[in-house]
Amino acid sequence: MKLEILQVTWKFIRRKGYGRTPETYCSYIIENSNHKHRLKTLESTKLFKLLEKHHVSAREEYLVKIVVDCMYHNDELVYITNPRIL
Repeated sequence: MKLEILQVTWKFIRRKGYGRTPETYCSYIIENSNHKHRLKTLESTKLFKLLEKHHVSAREEYLVKIVVDCMYHNDELVYITNPRIL
């Protein structure tokens, strides 16, 4: 098992309703120099609340960086934990 820190570089929030979306969720991309993943999180999570409040970008000019700890086993993502702002 290996732990790595990845930064959220892109997000898109889709709200509940309009027939196609049964619940509110956020699609996001996390990446570092070794890995890049596209994932989803639901409305009630801590990560969703952080992503909803803050603008995220891969560019350095933004002061807020949201990062997560990712656990890997044999180079496969097992889970993410500990979303926080740097």
